[in-house]
Amino acid sequence: MKPGIVHRLKRLMVIALVTVVSFFLLLGCTLYFAQDQLIYYKRSYKAGEAVETDTLHRLEYETSQGAQVAYYISPSGGGESANQGTPPERLWVLTAGNGSLALDWLDYLLPPSPDRADTCGFLLVDYPGYGECQGKPDPETIRENVGAALAALVQDKAWGSVESLQPRLGFFGHSIGAAVALQGAVDHGAREIVLISPFTRMSDVVAHVMNPSVKPLLRHRFDNVKNLAILDKREDRVPVTIFHGSEDKLVPVTMGKELAEKFPDLVTFHEIPEADHNYIVMMISHEIQGRFYGVEGP
Repeated sequence: MKPGIVHRLKRLMVIALVTVVSFFLLLGCTLYFAQDQLIYYKRSYKAGEAVETDTLHRLEYETSQGAQVAYYISPSGGGESANQGTPPERLWVLTAGNGSLALDWLDYLLPPSPDRADTCGFLLVDYPGYGECQGKPDPETIRENVGAALAALVQDKAWGSVESLQPRLGFFGHSIGAAVALQGAVDHGAREIVLISPFTRMSDVVAHVMNPSVKPLLRHRFDNVKNLAILDKREDRVPVTIFHGSEDKLVPVTMGKELAEKFPDLVTFHEIPEADHNYIVMMISHEIQGRFYGVEGP
């Protein structure tokens, strides 16, 4: 082969290699810096959607991300004691999936019977950048929001301290909200935890949806295995119930099963036939009510 041809071939190979490397560098940078938009589907409330009522109360507070708003649903039977320095029998902290808002839970909060109406209060927490909240969501800013919302509620209701709520406190979350719920339970203690469609680790979801090679680029490292391990080592183990749909394509049911298998003394697992990632909440609405109000579930 003539030297000139060899030289041109080498040059073309170098150009091709540089092009391929540049493409993957650009792709990697895009995934790294744009993953907020890929992970979080931020929504705001429509006009008049987040209006206070006799039982729905706005909680305004500040975090490192700016002004935040959460919502407290007082006991629907009147709940006067909850406004006079005494928390309700059960106080649930609700954290939603990444495409949902705190007030999307409202349809699931009605008591199953009139005699249970005075027993439950609900703290509905939005994430930074969602609803009426300022800032950007990530595992730590969301964690901060939950703690600050609890502190704001305690101060507003003159309940003493967040620590004193532990015997009454429950955490309930769906999808990414399940990871937030576990973080909250690790930070503040709880009497009960309910998780719907939880993943093992966020990196495992990325590997499932995209490709395992993308995992090192992930910045938002929610880790349910780690937090369940922390709870499992505590003397006062908090019961954890997992509901997971058999047809979940985003977070496979195998992830929920894996969490239950890793922590058999902590977790009770319920597979919901024919349920996918989103409609599972509607499909188990009666079970959700039962868990909230202490009525026997599945």
